[in-house]
Amino acid sequence: MDFLVLGQVTADQPSSSLPLTNWAPPSGMQLADPEFNVSGPIDLVLGSQYFHILDGGRIQIRKLDSALPAFVNTVFGWVATGESEWPKNKTVVNCHLATTGTLDTTMQKFWAIEEMIEKPIRSQEEEDCEQHFQATKDRDSTGRYIAQYPKKIGFHEKICDSRNTALRRFDQLDRRLGKDPNLHRQYSDFLQEYLDMGHMKLIGTLQDIKDEGRTVCYLPHHPAFKKTSSTTKVRVVFDGSAKTSTGSSLNGSLLTCPVIQDDLLD
Repeated sequence: MDFLVLGQVTADQPSSSLPLTNWAPPSGMQLADPEFNVSGPIDLVLGSQYFHILDGGRIQIRKLDSALPAFVNTVFGWVATGESEWPKNKTVVNCHLATTGTLDTTMQKFWAIEEMIEKPIRSQEEEDCEQHFQATKDRDSTGRYIAQYPKKIGFHEKICDSRNTALRRFDQLDRRLGKDPNLHRQYSDFLQEYLDMGHMKLIGTLQDIKDEGRTVCYLPHHPAFKKTSSTTKVRVVFDGSAKTSTGSSLNGSLLTCPVIQDDLLD
């Protein structure tokens, strides 16, 4: 049998000694603890796995009187259990205790909770992206900033073949636009505006395009609708999350930049 040793199992039981003047078990009943009514420390707690200590393996309970506790038969003898009447003259004392550390420790914890972070903690990927931007940034003749894509290690292997997916998605889009002349017109107008603003340029026909060993990412695109817009109700969305032949995507192959907006309190 394994025992768990504790400094104190529980408070003294019963909480106060009970007089047996008005009630007592029969003289022929062999008690496991003849002084069960006397308040004293608990030396041992048995778990439910030792249920076999019950005499004969069966629960035998005797309730001799309404004023008496019940008695359970065990291999050690009869054990008193249950409630008992509290002495009328017993004074009940309740004590509530709360412990705290020193005032200095409490104040330190308070300010540690309220303290603002002076400098945001960045991940290694965010640090790499920041260093890449500082090393590759430039400005064109109009004053606009230009920077290279912050590629992850193994970028070329991640992108691999993206052309087949883009062509398949374009065929689906072409059939959709062919069934809706109004959508086709708005879609074409949006792309023409891209051309006019210099956001994209024509690099040749599909047959003329040669990757020539370069890592090229073809992006599928589709329409997005905003009926509440007073100017452009249809715009073109380029899908940077489209999966390539390796299961990766352009977005997933680029480093994530740190948050550049100021904090709300700033």
